[in-house]
Amino acid sequence: MFEIKYRIIFESSLYGLPYFFYFYTACRMPAKLDNIDISLKLAIAKRFEEIRKQSGKTQEAFAHEAGRDKQSYNKNEKGKGATIYTINKFCIENEISLKQFFDSPLFAPKKNTKK
Repeated sequence: MFEIKYRIIFESSLYGLPYFFYFYTACRMPAKLDNIDISLKLAIAKRFEEIRKQSGKTQEAFAHEAGRDKQSYNKNEKGKGATIYTINKFCIENEISLKQFFDSPLFAPKKNTKK
């Protein structure tokens, strides 16, 4: 396990001198994604792109309308940084439910071909 050390500097109101607080957070490397997780991540990214293209807008116009920058929206379409909270905000901005977001053939269960 790794520890990350943060240093916060405050100025003393009495003497004008700085004093420091240190706090540590435990940080573990994220677990490696398996094939199921990777395919879900890619399906979510594809769904972001699919909904944007249905609107007929560019990434820049789509992001601007939602009050976001193009880079943060582009990350979602590339499969990076999409959490359930991000997806929920996206759904609210586009006036769709989470059910409608995930109600796509992209999320249909794959048939297991292994025997």
